[in-house]
Amino acid sequence: MVIKSINYVHKHADARATGCWRYENGRLILEHFQACSEMSPDVAIGFPKATADVPVTDTGLGIVLAARSKAVTEYRSIDLPPDAGSGYWLRGFEADRSVAVPMLNDQGELIRILSVAVVGLETPSEFYSGIIQAAYQLYF
Repeated sequence: MVIKSINYVHKHADARATGCWRYENGRLILEHFQACSEMSPDVAIGFPKATADVPVTDTGLGIVLAARSKAVTEYRSIDLPPDAGSGYWLRGFEADRSVAVPMLNDQGELIRILSVAVVGLETPSEFYSGIIQAAYQLYF
């Protein structure tokens, strides 16, 4: 189901990168990452290695803020330092922003985070969070 959800989001968002992490014991564990075909191999290989297991105390990443807040989080590359965290990776993806959306269970507990990196700032983040929410409903 994870791969199908990633493929759905990647296609419908016209994404540069899409990833899904499950929440487990205060950590985000990468379940799957999809890079666009034009992405630098160094970035396409380096990002999943760097985010394979992320503590939710690492506040430099949008997925962590989404996990901590249990709310949709948008990070824009122009607002972030270029040499660390999401700012570094968004630039590597050649993306302008990422939108990370938590999936919660009926008790409000975090299950996973799905995030998409895209080009452009004109489309509202609600558009991308809607695509991710649709993927959650279709595949989980």
